[in-house]
Amino acid sequence: MSLIKAIGIRWFGFSLLAILMAFNGIYTSIQLGGVFSPKYLEEYLIAYLWGGAITLGVNILVFPMSSERELRKTLVISLEHISTFAALIAKGYTLTSTEEEREARKAMTQTVKADFTFLTQKIEETSIEINWSKFSMEG
Repeated sequence: MSLIKAIGIRWFGFSLLAILMAFNGIYTSIQLGGVFSPKYLEEYLIAYLWGGAITLGVNILVFPMSSERELRKTLVISLEHISTFAALIAKGYTLTSTEEEREARKAMTQTVKADFTFLTQKIEETSIEINWSKFSMEG
């Protein structure tokens, strides 16, 4: 289990499914007096496939907003903040900034830090979808 976590957390759910399937196989064999029954294994697999199909259907039909799109929007907003912050820093270095712009630069410092924290959190939350769709990140 720790090896799977070391490889990547995105495989953790699949490792739990494998452990559950192993438990079901052992428990069913014990329940039937030590005899393996392929019919029970087939029924367990069908139940898991139905669960996967229902989950996929709900994610596509009920929650169609992808985290990739949400991450992209957040990234665009963050880049706009960085652009504004860079312009304010440039004005500060050339000594052409007004008092209002200096206050805005101080406030923008906190905004950029918050954006960085928020983006880091978003990337961690959406790592599975980003890895799955890394070739669909265009436009």
